[in-house]
Amino acid sequence: NGWGVSTDRAKAAECYRSSGERGSHMGQYNLGLCFENGWGQGLDPIKAVQCYLDAAERGYPPAQFSAAECLQKGVGIPPDPVGALYWYKQAANQDHAEAQAVIGLRMLKDDSALGARDVLQGREMLERSAAAGSGTG
Repeated sequence: NGWGVSTDRAKAAECYRSSGERGSHMGQYNLGLCFENGWGQGLDPIKAVQCYLDAAERGYPPAQFSAAECLQKGVGIPPDPVGALYWYKQAANQDHAEAQAVIGLRMLKDDSALGARDVLQGREMLERSAAAGSGTG
Protein backbone atom coordinates (compact mmCIF):
# COMPACT_ATOMS: atom_id res chain seq x y z
CA ASN A 1 0.00 0.00 0.00
CA GLY A 2 3.04 2.27 0.13
CA TRP A 3 2.53 3.52 3.69
CA GLY A 4 5.74 4.62 5.30
CA VAL A 5 7.80 4.71 2.10
CA SER A 6 8.35 7.43 -0.46
CA THR A 7 6.55 7.22 -3.79
CA ASP A 8 8.67 5.88 -6.64
CA ARG A 9 6.45 5.71 -9.70
CA ALA A 10 9.30 4.62 -11.97
CA LYS A 11 9.95 1.62 -9.72
CA ALA A 12 6.21 0.89 -9.56
CA ALA A 13 5.98 0.96 -13.37
CA GLU A 14 8.92 -1.43 -13.61
CA CYS A 15 7.27 -3.79 -11.12
CA TYR A 16 4.03 -3.69 -13.13
CA ARG A 17 5.98 -4.37 -16.34
CA SER A 18 7.70 -7.36 -14.77
CA SER A 19 4.43 -8.65 -13.39
CA GLY A 20 2.71 -8.25 -16.76
CA GLU A 21 5.54 -10.07 -18.53
CA ARG A 22 4.99 -12.99 -16.13
CA GLY A 23 1.32 -13.14 -17.12
CA SER A 24 -0.41 -10.93 -14.58
CA HIS A 25 -3.42 -9.21 -16.10
CA MET A 26 -3.48 -6.77 -13.17
CA GLY A 27 0.19 -5.90 -13.67
CA GLN A 28 -0.39 -5.32 -17.38
CA TYR A 29 -3.45 -3.17 -16.67
CA ASN A 30 -1.58 -1.10 -14.07
CA LEU A 31 1.29 -0.62 -16.50
CA GLY A 32 -1.29 0.71 -18.95
CA LEU A 33 -2.42 3.21 -16.33
CA CYS A 34 1.20 4.30 -15.90
CA PHE A 35 1.58 4.89 -19.65
CA GLU A 36 -1.79 6.64 -19.91
CA ASN A 37 -1.04 9.02 -17.03
CA GLY A 38 2.71 9.40 -17.38
CA TRP A 39 3.40 7.78 -14.02
CA GLY A 40 7.01 6.63 -13.81
CA GLN A 41 7.71 7.34 -17.48
CA GLY A 42 6.48 9.70 -20.17
CA LEU A 43 2.94 9.70 -21.47
CA ASP A 44 2.46 7.03 -24.12
CA PRO A 45 -1.19 6.43 -25.05
CA ILE A 46 -0.24 3.88 -27.71
CA LYS A 47 1.54 1.69 -25.16
CA ALA A 48 -1.31 2.26 -22.70
CA VAL A 49 -3.84 0.86 -25.19
CA GLN A 50 -1.55 -2.08 -25.96
CA CYS A 51 -1.35 -2.89 -22.25
CA TYR A 52 -5.11 -2.54 -21.79
CA LEU A 53 -5.84 -4.77 -24.77
CA ASP A 54 -3.37 -7.39 -23.58
CA ALA A 55 -4.97 -7.48 -20.12
CA ALA A 56 -8.46 -7.31 -21.68
CA GLU A 57 -7.72 -10.38 -23.77
CA ARG A 58 -6.74 -12.14 -20.54
CA GLY A 59 -10.27 -11.45 -19.26
CA TYR A 60 -9.70 -8.57 -16.83
CA PRO A 61 -12.87 -6.37 -16.70
CA PRO A 62 -11.19 -3.06 -15.72
CA ALA A 63 -8.81 -3.48 -18.67
CA GLN A 64 -11.70 -4.37 -20.96
CA PHE A 65 -13.45 -1.17 -19.93
CA SER A 66 -10.29 0.94 -20.35
CA ALA A 67 -9.64 -0.60 -23.77
CA ALA A 68 -13.23 0.19 -24.76
CA GLU A 69 -12.88 3.79 -23.59
CA CYS A 70 -9.66 4.24 -25.60
CA LEU A 71 -11.21 2.67 -28.70
CA GLN A 72 -14.37 4.74 -28.33
CA LYS A 73 -12.49 8.04 -27.90
CA GLY A 74 -9.56 7.29 -30.18
CA VAL A 75 -6.92 7.49 -27.44
CA GLY A 76 -3.65 6.02 -28.71
CA ILE A 77 -5.48 4.33 -31.56
CA PRO A 78 -7.93 5.44 -34.27
CA PRO A 79 -11.53 5.48 -33.02
CA ASP A 80 -13.19 2.07 -33.40
CA PRO A 81 -16.80 2.14 -32.12
CA VAL A 82 -17.38 -1.51 -33.04
CA GLY A 83 -14.26 -2.64 -31.17
CA ALA A 84 -15.22 -0.42 -28.25
CA LEU A 85 -18.67 -1.98 -28.10
CA TYR A 86 -17.13 -5.46 -28.05
CA TRP A 87 -14.97 -4.61 -25.01
CA TYR A 88 -17.78 -2.75 -23.22
CA LYS A 89 -19.91 -5.89 -23.60
CA GLN A 90 -17.11 -8.16 -22.37
CA ALA A 91 -16.67 -6.04 -19.25
CA ALA A 92 -20.44 -5.65 -18.70
CA ASN A 93 -20.91 -9.42 -18.92
CA GLN A 94 -18.45 -9.72 -16.02
CA ASP A 95 -20.44 -7.26 -13.90
CA HIS A 96 -18.26 -4.19 -14.48
CA ALA A 97 -20.65 -1.47 -13.31
CA GLU A 98 -19.44 1.37 -15.55
CA ALA A 99 -19.50 -0.86 -18.62
CA GLN A 100 -23.03 -1.92 -17.75
CA ALA A 101 -24.00 1.75 -17.52
CA VAL A 102 -22.49 2.51 -20.94
CA ILE A 103 -24.27 -0.45 -22.55
CA GLY A 104 -27.53 0.39 -20.76
CA LEU A 105 -27.48 4.00 -21.91
CA ARG A 106 -26.66 2.96 -25.47
CA MET A 107 -29.58 0.52 -25.44
CA LEU A 108 -31.92 3.37 -24.51
CA LYS A 109 -30.77 5.32 -27.55
CA ASP A 110 -31.07 4.37 -31.18
CA ASP A 111 -27.50 3.01 -31.39
CA SER A 112 -26.95 1.40 -34.77
CA ALA A 113 -24.00 -0.64 -33.48
CA LEU A 114 -26.31 -2.38 -30.98
CA GLY A 115 -29.15 -2.89 -33.41
CA ALA A 116 -32.69 -1.90 -32.50
CA ARG A 117 -33.38 0.27 -29.47
CA ASP A 118 -34.26 -1.87 -26.44
CA VAL A 119 -35.66 0.19 -23.56
CA LEU A 120 -36.44 -2.78 -21.32
CA GLN A 121 -33.02 -4.38 -21.65
CA GLY A 122 -31.35 -0.97 -21.33
CA ARG A 123 -33.22 -0.31 -18.11
CA GLU A 124 -32.30 -3.76 -16.78
CA MET A 125 -28.62 -3.12 -17.56
CA LEU A 126 -28.76 0.28 -15.82
CA GLU A 127 -30.39 -1.31 -12.78
CA ARG A 128 -27.60 -3.92 -12.66
CA SER A 129 -25.07 -1.11 -12.94
CA ALA A 130 -26.67 0.85 -10.09
CA ALA A 131 -26.84 -2.24 -7.90
CA ALA A 132 -23.12 -2.80 -8.52
CA GLY A 133 -22.34 0.72 -7.38
CA SER A 134 -22.12 2.82 -10.53
CA GLY A 135 -23.21 6.40 -10.08
CA THR A 136 -24.39 6.42 -13.70
CA GLY A 137 -26.81 3.49 -13.51
